Amino acid sequence: MVRTNEVAVFPLTNAIGTIVQAVERSDVDTVMVAGAIRKRAGKLLGVDVAKLTADVTASRDFLLEASGYRPELFGPSTAAKAAA
Repeated sequence: MVRTNEVAVFPLTNAIGTIVQAVERSDVDTVMVAGAIRKRAGKLLGVDVAKLTADVTASRDFLLEASGYRPELFGPSTAAKAAA
């Protein structure tokens, strides 16, 4: 179920077009998978977000270390460098 009362979503004139072009993750209110509610009132259910964050960060750090890649967090993007 999708919220359609946020500024980026209204006025709703075409349901499919609005979902494809305007709806963002924050607009998703409720998600059911195989009859089980996985997200309600915009909050994930049964997900340890702190653990997920730690796992994703550890994975990123491993990949950066293994590849030797050092991202410039506040510098120009790789695409901008390639275009220059």
